Amino acid sequence: MKYAIIGVGGIGGYYGGRLAEGGHDVHFLLHSDYEHVKQNGLIVKSKDGDFHLKNPNIYQHAAEMPQCEVIIICLKTTQNHLLKNILPHILKPNSLIITFQNGLGIEDELAKSFPQASIAGALCFICSMKEKPGEINHIDFGHIIMGKHVGNCDETLSVVAQHLNNCKVKTTITPDLNTARWKKLGWNMIFNGLTVIWNTTTDIILNNPEKRNLVIQIMQEIIEAGTACGAKFNSDFIEKSMIQNDSMVPYSPSMKLDFDAHRPMEIRAIYTNPINAAKKNNYTMTLCKKIEQKLLQIEQTRNPKS
Repeated sequence: MKYAIIGVGGIGGYYGGRLAEGGHDVHFLLHSDYEHVKQNGLIVKSKDGDFHLKNPNIYQHAAEMPQCEVIIICLKTTQNHLLKNILPHILKPNSLIITFQNGLGIEDELAKSFPQASIAGALCFICSMKEKPGEINHIDFGHIIMGKHVGNCDETLSVVAQHLNNCKVKTTITPDLNTARWKKLGWNMIFNGLTVIWNTTTDIILNNPEKRNLVIQIMQEIIEAGTACGAKFNSDFIEKSMIQNDSMVPYSPSMKLDFDAHRPMEIRAIYTNPINAAKKNNYTMTLCKKIEQKLLQIEQTRNPKS
């Protein structure tokens, strides 16, 4: 089974690197880091053990890549418009596309663009980032929840989960991808935006009583919105989430890293799509809408032409 990793940052570099380190046939599509990785390999520093891929299979152009059974999308959703030119070179008739991306509605968009492919989603509960060209730093967590969206891919998805588990990545499969996505939004819709707006890290927010109370209010709103959209939350979701949040190392989420690096923020996938989905189901996400509007204002101020 050949794996294609599209996007080799904190997510693709770590999970693709783990698969390659475990002996699987992994092919990485790189952009700016290509020459550096060609000369120096891919370095992964991880709480679960460091490793160095000295000669990974790397490519600058999708047309140079082999066709693969499993294509893992690790780009930012702001770059998904590139996929229409990338994936046709790599797809086989029975390929499975798995999106390792944050947000809501991503699988639907992929299914519309690639109707012949099987599509799955993956929720990555991880603190990992690209520190410098060709160097990934995995600092906390790391488990994955995957679920089928469309297609006859149950067996392939099961094999992928087995491969990841064998490569030090705890991976489970859920029959309810919608619920899994909304539960992940219960973190992403809070901390991605607030760390940008307040220019801070997760621990500073959680250790401030007023900000912590707002976190809980937003989480309750996300539960209510997700429930309106068919997601199922346990009664202790907030309590368990806050315990996990408190155990997390001080962290800047992906949106904060993008903001600091002057890259486009994933506002549409993480905020706009869930807000619109809730609205279609007669629920208004008042607090999350305020965060979305503030982020759009920040983005517009930084990039007036966007």
